[in-house]
Amino acid sequence: MVYWAIHGNNASLPNGLHQRPGIARFNPRTFKAEWLLNSYNGFSFAGPNDITIGPDGDIWFTDTDYGYVLGVSESPKQLQLATYRFRPSTGEVQIMDTSLQYPNGIAFSRDGRTLYIGDSGLEHYSPIPTRGPNDFYNYPINIEFNSTEARNVVAWDVTWVGQGLSRRAIITRKRTIWQSLEGAPDGLKVAANGFLVVAAGLSPGVDILDEVGSQVARIQTNHAVENIQWSGRDLKTLWLVGIGGITKVQFDLAGPDLRNYYVSSQRD
Repeated sequence: MVYWAIHGNNASLPNGLHQRPGIARFNPRTFKAEWLLNSYNGFSFAGPNDITIGPDGDIWFTDTDYGYVLGVSESPKQLQLATYRFRPSTGEVQIMDTSLQYPNGIAFSRDGRTLYIGDSGLEHYSPIPTRGPNDFYNYPINIEFNSTEARNVVAWDVTWVGQGLSRRAIITRKRTIWQSLEGAPDGLKVAANGFLVVAAGLSPGVDILDEVGSQVARIQTNHAVENIQWSGRDLKTLWLVGIGGITKVQFDLAGPDLRNYYVSSQRD
């Protein structure tokens, strides 16, 4: 299954269609798509930004108002920016953290014992349009950059409580493990060996970190990098994608086999 974080919130689509931000999934074999979640108890999400699946199948996602900031959503936020967990097994959606300015990329470690989230508060809402023609975007956007705001990768310990259907993960012992060299952390992935690959957002490049946040390497590009993905039989082809370009990197740092992502888990 392919899971999507739907960012836009629009009521002016063709044929009278409305789109609300939320979580959807798509079966590439049957081409069937279905909505899983489109509100928090009736309140619209600001715009789910990134998504990951926990060891127990729960869906964790970050919610930001970048859709509104970038002009692809017609409605301002109704809720605080936060990280949520959705439990398909019960239908429960639960707020998990509200401490980050702009929660962004999200991923679990390979053993499921650590949750990583990027905080891109450096890039935040401005009531006055700040960018426009001949820039990254060819239309006005309401985004402001301030290097004194958050541009960090944050980690939590993942522990398990409860029994049976009520057994679930909780996150504790929050700590900041990385501050971006430039830009702010955007898409975030974990390699097969546990290293973190962190896109620099509207800045050109990605940073490679070990599990505790020490920088191992940096890949420099000539365009913004907002997300990353591995491909190829050996999962050693790394694609860096962002406004203004796509970079293909043949790299000995392999991506994880998503069919067997969790090598072991504290849940077991």
